[in-house]
Amino acid sequence: MDQIGDDGFVRGDPYRDWVFIDWVDMPRDGVVSAEQILFCVALKKMAYLAAVLGYKDLSEKFKFGSERLKEAIFKLFYNVEKGFFYNNAVDGKVTGSITVYSNVFAVMYSLVDDTERERIINSAIFAPDVERIKTPYAKLFELIALCEAGKHKEVCDIMRSYWGGMLKNGATSFWEFYDESEHGEDKYAMYDRPYGKSCCHAW
Repeated sequence: MDQIGDDGFVRGDPYRDWVFIDWVDMPRDGVVSAEQILFCVALKKMAYLAAVLGYKDLSEKFKFGSERLKEAIFKLFYNVEKGFFYNNAVDGKVTGSITVYSNVFAVMYSLVDDTERERIINSAIFAPDVERIKTPYAKLFELIALCEAGKHKEVCDIMRSYWGGMLKNGATSFWEFYDESEHGEDKYAMYDRPYGKSCCHAW
């Protein structure tokens, strides 16, 4: 709460904090929308818990923070015409970068209505020009979001293709990162090492 700026967005300490959303090459400069959405949801949950425990003033504080942040997120990051959230903004201006993550979180946590949800799925989550999620960790969030939208057939297809693809490659546990387009020894490379990828990861 102490790291919220005048614009309502939370900012980390550049010498201490690392904005990790997933193992993906995504811009992390300025304010990252996925991080703001997660913080917005966390504040909403804190408001609920504080109310349950009888801390009315604290609950109202968290609720106000969540609503203010949600309004700021939509105002800065949401493209009303195209129906998706931009990835990040620097000095109050969006960079034009689009990633799946903020859009998945917005759907998964019901920050959008049914119409917006359908547009986001088509313009960001399933968009051919937006990089796909490649870790089992974040793939789960995508599947939850799609289930929320009733896309059960699509979810089954993704499971067969993604987790099934790992199985076809001999997996007996979840890989840290799986890219269906990688073949041969390349599929085991990570961290600039030929066999740097964990094939029995904690996810």
